[in-house]
Amino acid sequence: MRAAFCDQMQRRKNETLLALILLDLGERIEYARMNILPSVEHYKAAMALVLERDLESFRDDMSQSLLNAVRYIVVRKALWASSEAIDLGVFSCLEKGRAETHTVALDLDHIVSRVLVLRNQVSASLWGEYRGTPWALNQLSITRRLLDTQLVEWIKSVPANWHPFLQSNTNFGTSSWRRDLVEIYSSYEVALIYNHCRCVQLLLLGISQSLPSPVSDANVTRGIETSTNIQERA
Repeated sequence: MRAAFCDQMQRRKNETLLALILLDLGERIEYARMNILPSVEHYKAAMALVLERDLESFRDDMSQSLLNAVRYIVVRKALWASSEAIDLGVFSCLEKGRAETHTVALDLDHIVSRVLVLRNQVSASLWGEYRGTPWALNQLSITRRLLDTQLVEWIKSVPANWHPFLQSNTNFGTSSWRRDLVEIYSSYEVALIYNHCRCVQLLLLGISQSLPSPVSDANVTRGIETSTNIQERA
């Protein structure tokens, strides 16, 4: 594997990218069975190979499937095991010219990144350096509500024919209008984007349960004054 990764010709082959994806999968299985934390080496190497290749090398179905597999790995790492913000624009740009999915997916990616940042800020405010600071918690609650609103607006912006019930079904014949629809919006791609949306909804729900309800500016000011008076007396 190392020899293939160091060879410029081998690096551009689907087989090399597939091998890295399978190695990452093997680590996840090992983690599930024996609780051994997986490394980030394989998925970062897969990302490096994706970034090296040009658009033309991802035209065939196998390459597109591998691209979506790498995208899934990166999103999963970012949502559950990493504090890094994610930018999935590279995957959208490498899709088969489907501008509709590019715009919608990229808009959701921006919301995902902001939610991940908020999650880290909430953790710092509840258990870290700014633990128990009322004005910090209040600001984070306001940010969470804004992200809730943005996610609702994103859901409203999704094309009506993206609804899962409008995706292709093997029971429909070749003359069905749904067959034409799925050529524009592939069912696995739409399902992946919907899944990201559900993950963000769950993250926001967890954040909202961790944070107190936003308080008024007057209450925050009183909290600051009380804290200052206590410090002065001490």
